[in-house]
Amino acid sequence: MPKPTDNIEVLREDQEKINKFSRLNGQLTEVDQMIEQRTKIVKDIADANEIVEELQITDDEAPVHFKIGECFFLQTCENMGDLIVAEQENLKAELAKHELNKKTIVDEMNGLKKQLYAKFGDQIHLERE
Repeated sequence: MPKPTDNIEVLREDQEKINKFSRLNGQLTEVDQMIEQRTKIVKDIADANEIVEELQITDDEAPVHFKIGECFFLQTCENMGDLIVAEQENLKAELAKHELNKKTIVDEMNGLKKQLYAKFGDQIHLERE
């Protein structure tokens, strides 16, 4: 491993790896935010599903307001249950896609870290803060 006093020349290939790592780090931050948002939405939908199920116990034909964007639509409890289940499935599939994307990004970042730390040692800082 190089000593801190060593003068290591940064080659074009090294700079490209550093830049790629930086771009991947930005992408990872975005993916983490998307995962966090989708996870919250899935939880909110699960909570809404519980409320609709409770309403179905009291009155199966009770109207429920369903918000899409900024518009509200009236649906019956039964229809709402179907809509909620479909939306949960879509969000879970989207969440799985983001998780896979995150794993791919992390694997690529780890490969770049290994290469860059091998050359630059402790002269380079590649950890997320």
